[in-house]
Amino acid sequence: MTMRSEGDVKQKLKQAQYRHLKRVLRKLFPANEEWDRKAVQQVKTDFKELMATAPLHRIANEFPDVAALLWVLDNEP
Repeated sequence: MTMRSEGDVKQKLKQAQYRHLKRVLRKLFPANEEWDRKAVQQVKTDFKELMATAPLHRIANEFPDVAALLWVLDNEP
């Protein structure tokens, strides 16, 4: 088993959060229609706020991979 550096884990976290944000946007806005810029920006803002302020158990409920990475970063020696 290889220990990942904190930078590697942070990069994986960014990738996972981006992937989930993209999934949320695709769920809310049809691919074949024009997306309202304000609405998209609001979803992005809400998503970032959720990731920054929600308790770990709430994030884990919807995004277990993100929660695991956050837990690893929180438990770095």
